[in-house]
Parts: sequence; structure tokens; C-alpha cells
Amino acid sequence: MEIETSTGSFLIDPFINGNPKCEISLDDINKKKIRGILLTHGHGDHIGETVVIHQATHAPIVCEYGLRDYFLKEHGTDTTVGSL
Repeated sequence: MEIETSTGSFLIDPFINGNPKCEISLDDINKKKIRGILLTHGHGDHIGETVVIHQATHAPIVCEYGLRDYFLKEHGTDTTVGSL
């Protein structure tokens, strides 16, 4: 899901590739001004292409604390925000 604002877009659970309900390509997303990637939980069909989008856009990832640790340890993301 994408929430578009006047200053850019926020992505929620960016499962793009292989998602029959997604009508936009990863290339098109990576060309947008992505203000943040919001994750509801850690299932693969919710994390989707989070790392690839983060690397291309440098958008912060907002997720729960356990996912924050995962992204920091496994992918070295430096703009991950985890809630308590």
C-alpha cells in the first residue's frame, strides 16, 4: 500500500515482486520520493522488498523493535526506527 502526500510517499508492507495485487513495479517505486517504509510485522509477504527500496531511496524503515534488530544485524540498515 502507498500513501501519497505532497512531500512524497509512505509505503506500508511493500510486497511488490510476485504480488498479484500490486500494480506498480519496483523500478517505478524506486524513482519516487519515499519518505518512509512502514512495516506492520515480520512475515515475508509484509517485509517484501523493504531492503531493496531502502537501499535505493534511503527512506527510513519504521517497524517494531525485533524487526529493527533484524534489519540492523542482517542488512546494516542505518535508518531503522523501532518502537518499544
